[in-house]
Amino acid sequence: MTGFARMDKDDLARLALFASVMSIASDGIISVDEEQLIISFNDGAQKTFGYRRDEIMGRPLGLLLPERFRTAHADHIRRFATSRAAARLMGERQEVLGLHKDGHEFPAEAARRANERRRPTAYGAIGACRAGSR
Repeated sequence: MTGFARMDKDDLARLALFASVMSIASDGIISVDEEQLIISFNDGAQKTFGYRRDEIMGRPLGLLLPERFRTAHADHIRRFATSRAAARLMGERQEVLGLHKDGHEFPAEAARRANERRRPTAYGAIGACRAGSR
């Protein structure tokens, strides 16, 4: 039985509302699974990063970062996954750089929240990204 099959009508309605709000948010909202593969990518993320949803789904989150930061970012995510922190909000850490599909880098702010059911060695998360300015 899937998680959706166990949901009642009210749970499904809340999920649908969340999905509709997420889809229209101007900030990019991206969810990843435990392997850091993109599982949701809203309209704001499409505009920010230049990828269509169908071209980025299932691809590594690292594609949205300049290559020189990918290893450090993956290490950071592993440390965050084993920490007690459940979330990091925008402004809690220094500005990061995003990588647009066309290859240009842009300053951004990022926030993330761990999946509530995370295991000590896994990190599924939802994150928000806002293009910044320098």
